Amino acid sequence: MNQKTQAKRSFPYVTVLLVVLLALAAAILLYSLINSTGLFGRLNTAARSDNFKVNENQLCVYKYHAAQNQLYMAWLYDAYGLTKNNLAATYGTVDVYMNYMIYQYNLSNPHAFDKEAYDYAEQYLIYCEGAKAAGFTLTEEDRKEIDQYMADLKTMAKYNGVSLSSYIHSWIGKGVSEDDVKKAMEIYYLGTKYAEVKSDELSDGVTDEEINKEVSDNKSAYYSTKYTYYNLVNADLADRAKACKTVEELKALIVNYYMEQKFESLYKELITDTNITDEAGKEQTRADVLATVLAWAELSEEEPVFTANSDDTGDKAEAEAETKAETGNTEKEADKDAPADYNEAGYRIATAISASATGQFDKIYDTGSASYADPAGESATDLEKWLFGDGRSVGDVNVITKETTDSKNNTTTTATWYMVSEIMVRDEEKTKNAYYAELTDDAKDKEGGMTANEKYEAFAADPTGAKFEEIFKSTLRESVSQSSLAEEIGDWLFDEGRKEGDFTRLVAKTTTTGSDGKTQTVKKDYVILFVSENEETWRVNARSAIVGVKLSAWEEEMKKTYHVSTDYVAETEAESESTTSAS
Repeated sequence: MNQKTQAKRSFPYVTVLLVVLLALAAAILLYSLINSTGLFGRLNTAARSDNFKVNENQLCVYKYHAAQNQLYMAWLYDAYGLTKNNLAATYGTVDVYMNYMIYQYNLSNPHAFDKEAYDYAEQYLIYCEGAKAAGFTLTEEDRKEIDQYMADLKTMAKYNGVSLSSYIHSWIGKGVSEDDVKKAMEIYYLGTKYAEVKSDELSDGVTDEEINKEVSDNKSAYYSTKYTYYNLVNADLADRAKACKTVEELKALIVNYYMEQKFESLYKELITDTNITDEAGKEQTRADVLATVLAWAELSEEEPVFTANSDDTGDKAEAEAETKAETGNTEKEADKDAPADYNEAGYRIATAISASATGQFDKIYDTGSASYADPAGESATDLEKWLFGDGRSVGDVNVITKETTDSKNNTTTTATWYMVSEIMVRDEEKTKNAYYAELTDDAKDKEGGMTANEKYEAFAADPTGAKFEEIFKSTLRESVSQSSLAEEIGDWLFDEGRKEGDFTRLVAKTTTTGSDGKTQTVKKDYVILFVSENEETWRVNARSAIVGVKLSAWEEEMKKTYHVSTDYVAETEAESESTTSAS
């Protein structure tokens, strides 16, 4: 009996694989579609506490802020010419402003600002919990600021020729909605506003005992010793300089040094080689030149022995003698411009020596300052050991010699003269809090625009900080020092009779630098509102340090109490975990 052999059908691997791939593609497409709506971002929590949370979409807003902060710092550094070349080398452009943000934030590294964003979120949640516990809520004014932030985003979108939602998707995150941004800003505002409240609360509670202890425990942060110093023109003068107890004595030493270095050659050039008769003799001329230079430097009450033959001759002689003294002109040149008589010759010698000496006088600096350092510490320098050693007093003098060796094994010895001017001083300046802004006319096409006069009149009718911010769009400047201001503004603001609430309008001179590198002084119209005076700067700094420590301790306690946590994992850690799982 013939039996037919039934053929065995093969398993449809290809068909099943195609089905699986199609299903996977469909799933990916579905995920992408859902993800583009921002649903997953709203469902997934990035940071949480007992009563608040930040989802992934809201975290994108904080990443955007972190990128903006980095962009601003890049702009600052570039504006001051600090890192322009480095940025250009890194990003291939010297136009660092938008390109830096695009490179870091939008294109190459999507995780560039993860750490900063999660840190922001954690801080905001800690303070939001503090606000809730204290019954602190956002005010109507705060909500207006949030609305203004959204309006500013809309302006940016319009500037870029796109809708607000498209701008948010491009710059903040795909799937992030206007509502996500607004809710993120509400958490931001509640957290940061309460942070100010908490900081002020802790600051008000700092006692004098705490301030004194902070200063005593951290002397290097608050105390400094000031001194006058001069790098000796020749280290061989070290022993003689130690005997100089005043700047005047040091200047006299410098004059004598240049007498020793230059008198012989100048005497030969301007008297011997020109056949000028020196009836008094060389040594008397030497003494007369020295007396003249000391008189010119106001180091002697005697009258100068040598004087200019005439105003014109004197000016010419001074210029020529200085040039010859510094360049070492030849005897032939000396013959060409020979002095007319002995007095002129002596005048030229004195002028040349005086020019060299006074050039060194300009290098005697009274601006030296060193923060306190333990003189017994291993890292204390020779200067610190002396400045902060036992028994130091104002007027003490020392000369410190130091040897340095360069890459070619050449050793150089330098000696520096120091004189103590102030001992263990603290910054006693009382800085000011004030509003100030340049008075300018608004653009003609600006809706509701005002002229400078109209702005000032509207402010003067109701001179408050709120009115200042409304009219001039300028916020409070805190802890302003006089040296940081234009002279006219500083003089008015730091006048002894200044009272809180005082305001004025004045013209101040400011110096600007053009694109060509040239500086020019211009006059500008300003309006100023004085708010308050701060404590001495050293007390402000001590109080701030104490508050910082207390805030950190409070934050840690709040973090534990309200179970504040984030899902942050460093990108390198995430990659490592992914690699481990795959293996």
